[in-house]
Amino acid sequence: MDKNLLTGIKAFYFDLDGTTFVNEKEIDSSTLRVFETLKQKGFKVGIATGRHHLEIQEQLEKIKPNLPVITVNGTMMLDPQSKKVLNINNFNIDEGEEILKIIEKNNVLSCSFTNEEIIYSYNEDLNEDLKVFEQEYEISLKTQYPIPYVFLDKNEKRKNLKINKFLLFGKNLDEKKYKNIKKDIETSGIDAQILYAYNNFIEIFPRKTSKASSLALVAKNINWSLDSFGFFGDGVNDIEICKAAKLCVAMGNSWKELKSVATVETKTNLENGIEFFFKKIELL
Repeated sequence: MDKNLLTGIKAFYFDLDGTTFVNEKEIDSSTLRVFETLKQKGFKVGIATGRHHLEIQEQLEKIKPNLPVITVNGTMMLDPQSKKVLNINNFNIDEGEEILKIIEKNNVLSCSFTNEEIIYSYNEDLNEDLKVFEQEYEISLKTQYPIPYVFLDKNEKRKNLKINKFLLFGKNLDEKKYKNIKKDIETSGIDAQILYAYNNFIEIFPRKTSKASSLALVAKNINWSLDSFGFFGDGVNDIEICKAAKLCVAMGNSWKELKSVATVETKTNLENGIEFFFKKIELL
């Protein structure tokens, strides 16, 4: 890899799942050393993720980013030290309730991201789907993720929520279901991005916001150009920020759509792809 790839780069943003994490929220020690070395050499380090900030507090303590943390696909941005919310974008209450109706109509598992919680609504008809999902991913949502997850009983509803993102998941969430949900939301007139993000996952969040728009806001606030930033990612929700940054490094496990717009490709997250890249350009 060419050392000149870093010309003009002052900072790097990193995705978490599929990029920084080697599995569910685990960060390899070699990657943490890379982050520390970058900071020692004068680079800024930031995180840009689809996760809720309350899910990743332990990981942020290890990474110690020195740029605003971009979370929930750019709908929320926080100061890494004070945890103060710097910017936030939600669906309005009516939009959120309409999207919930569409999700219920299509009979899929889902959770709603608010500023302080991730809310799962109980659906007896989908209970078996939830069991299958948890078995496949070897997780138990209620025991492994007590905070900030909230599990509502089947008759319990919450009103007047300002929702940042809807995450739909489950074995029955195929491309046909995605197209039906996308059509229903577009027909409703709600201005939303609908991403078939990963196998068995759909993300729905306000169109006016993204990881890329948050990166642009970070750049504006510190009076830097977007050409000052590099980015590492793997998913379809990384495409826009990949295009926005001067340098975009696609992990070897990335979706082909991201690889097609990336500057360069490195090894997979399971092969310490972040460390591999920086060794190849002789920064480590």
